[in-house]
Amino acid sequence: MEAAINAARSQLPTDLPSQPTYRKVNPADAPILLLSLTSENVQPPEIYDAADSILAQKIAQVSGVGQVFVWGSASPAVRVEANPRQLNSYGISLETVRKALQSANANLAKGAVSDDTRTYTITDTDPTI
Repeated sequence: MEAAINAARSQLPTDLPSQPTYRKVNPADAPILLLSLTSENVQPPEIYDAADSILAQKIAQVSGVGQVFVWGSASPAVRVEANPRQLNSYGISLETVRKALQSANANLAKGAVSDDTRTYTITDTDPTI
């Protein structure tokens, strides 16, 4: 598998956020621990953020733990509505906006940016947890 990735590397875009990776997985493996978090005082987005940024990190550091996944909510997202004509009057392209968002966010932008004649698709390139 590594040889195939290395052979295809020259055909990949040069601005990838990270190099392609692979992982050996046994589909018969089942989780050995499922942990549910609830609170009457903390809002669900805050619980998810703590589970993802603190709890999952700590559990992943335990000897013998192979993978940690966090489910049940959505990661915070950045939503941007841009006026292409106004951007153009300042000499700013939609691609410049996309690159600025990409470089300022740990999770890369996803979705589409469009005007009357064009649509720019922004794809998912986040690494898996």
